Amino acid sequence: MKLFVVVFACVALASAEYTVKTRENLLAYRDECVKSLSIPAETVEKFKKWDFEDTPLVHQYFACVFEKFGFYTKEGGFNVGFIHKQVDPEVTHENHGEHNELHAKIQKCADIEKSDAYAYNAGKCFMKEQIHLVKKSVE
Repeated sequence: MKLFVVVFACVALASAEYTVKTRENLLAYRDECVKSLSIPAETVEKFKKWDFEDTPLVHQYFACVFEKFGFYTKEGGFNVGFIHKQVDPEVTHENHGEHNELHAKIQKCADIEKSDAYAYNAGKCFMKEQIHLVKKSVE
């Protein structure tokens, strides 16, 4: 129990340094990643329908967007505390007990085996678990 409290305190402190991103940020990040990766227009149209093929280019896209959010690096993987803060900005050290189920889902997705498709597989898991990065629907 003490270990859990210490770990969560560290996560809470780390997430305090994270700035929650908006829908506008997400749209800008998507545009920047599409441009920098030279993603074809027909693939972008699929993205708008939440159709993400399991290809190296799409893997790079997920990594790019997550890196721009600031909670993922190719070297270090995901910062679960930052993702939790992004998904639920109301989480604090004081009310973390109410957020354990969400935290467990985020952790499960972030713990997916690291590979070239790591960010992609975690992103697909976030979608499956209905973990939304921003509150408004994204077009």
